[in-house]
Amino acid sequence: MYRSSIFNGLHQSFKSCLCHKTNSYVLSLPTPFKKPGSIWIPSRQKSSGGRRPKKKIYHRAQDLDRAIDLQKKPSLILQLKSILQSQKHQSLLLRDLEKEVGFVQKWNFMSVIEKYPSIFRVGGGSNSRTPPFVTFTAKAEKIAREEAEARELMEPILVKNLRKLLMLSVDCRVPLEKIEFIQNELGLPQDFKSSLIPKYPDYFSVKDVNGKAYLLLENWDSALAVTSREERLRVEGVPAINPSKRNARISKEW
Repeated sequence: MYRSSIFNGLHQSFKSCLCHKTNSYVLSLPTPFKKPGSIWIPSRQKSSGGRRPKKKIYHRAQDLDRAIDLQKKPSLILQLKSILQSQKHQSLLLRDLEKEVGFVQKWNFMSVIEKYPSIFRVGGGSNSRTPPFVTFTAKAEKIAREEAEARELMEPILVKNLRKLLMLSVDCRVPLEKIEFIQNELGLPQDFKSSLIPKYPDYFSVKDVNGKAYLLLENWDSALAVTSREERLRVEGVPAINPSKRNARISKEW
């Protein structure tokens, strides 16, 4: 009895040594996957000491915020103007505004309509049989007609600038989405993809390259491969300084 109690005590102390702490070295028993006498050393995980990582602090640029706010207002006005001009009678029912811009953007456009009564006029309503609709004021409609006439007069200049842009690009092609991103800076109409590009098939074409639509230049014009200064001097009638040494003309005719 005394000997068995001694063995039981040794057995319990041996088990407690095996399960005491995972951070200490423990002798492992022989298994079919390990060699007898091998030592298993548990890896420790690094702790942050209970401290949270520092949160990044972002500082707002007031000038940038002001510029973005100023850009949002005219962009909504121009978008609503394009929507009205695409309608048959240049008017749109307020209940159909959600179909054009979505439920969330609808309220932004409603605030624009209320904020600029000199541009947009709301008609109809409870006192009339017609449902509420939005259209241009008389002054805004006159300016829109003059703008359309000015765009027709500027169309050759727009086509020329677009051709120059394609000539400056690699392989004379630019992704169509990039052109859409800067179409206001280039002076292009909102529907230039359907109104301007198909009108000049000798200059432009739209092709799919690796699943992306690209605007391609069809014909290279060496007369456009001049700087603005050279073109201004030519218009003013100033002769070239040394035309015999001029060798920077691009000879790519195709």
